[in-house]
Amino acid sequence: MNLSRSALLVCVTLASAFAADEPPTLRAMNLAREGTTAAAEKNYAKYLEKMQQAVELRPEYPRMLVNLAAALAYNDRPEEAIATLERLAALGMTSPVEKSPAFEALRERKDFKDVVRSEEHTSELQSRFGISYAVFC
Repeated sequence: MNLSRSALLVCVTLASAFAADEPPTLRAMNLAREGTTAAAEKNYAKYLEKMQQAVELRPEYPRMLVNLAAALAYNDRPEEAIATLERLAALGMTSPVEKSPAFEALRERKDFKDVVRSEEHTSELQSRFGISYAVFC
């Protein structure tokens, strides 16, 4: 094996080792970025796949939950989208999902309106006590 092939093999091995050691938060953020890129390209199946992977790594990250809910909505999975928004609300977080085009198909559903009302109530309490935990989509 010549020197350049050996160097290439070492580089590939090191790159694989570093990728495997990528911290979960960083990996989740990279997956979410790939997902939002897919959404911008209207590749909603890939958006959903990437957001599911990201949320699996970091299930408590509100921004990722909002994106997962949007990906579910775009993939015609409204019950799961609403359940994901309920998880967001349970964390005490809010997001103006009622304004997002991703949730347009859900706007007339009672369960979606209930989640929005719940988030509005949380937002009102946060304002009253000077706490701000909003997530924008």
